[in-house]
Amino acid sequence: MTIRNYLGELRFLFSYYPDVAPMDFDSEMVLQYLLYVTKTLGCGRSKCCMAAQSISFFFRHVLKKPYVIPTLIYPRRVQTLPAVMSAEEILKVIESVDNIKHRVMLMLLYSTGIRLSELSYLCA
Repeated sequence: MTIRNYLGELRFLFSYYPDVAPMDFDSEMVLQYLLYVTKTLGCGRSKCCMAAQSISFFFRHVLKKPYVIPTLIYPRRVQTLPAVMSAEEILKVIESVDNIKHRVMLMLLYSTGIRLSELSYLCA
């Protein structure tokens, strides 16, 4: 699987520079290609890492040239916060429940932050 992925990434690189022989690549050309993949195509972190790793393998094992992977061009991991309900929405949910036991369970979940499994042990 890795061999097929690496070959695919190298095909993309070679098609980006169709007039350049594979033995004539240098680090600056690779950096320009990786910037193209990151900025222009908008590819994610895993695609950029795969491209950089395959190019690194090609440089080290085929061309027998030293190559340092430019990690600065990788996109940062997207860190999103989970959706949080407002206090008014929580109050509406709690007030909409008629059963007193279920209402207390919702209040416990919201006010203490316990897990559902912990709540199930309390109610058992």
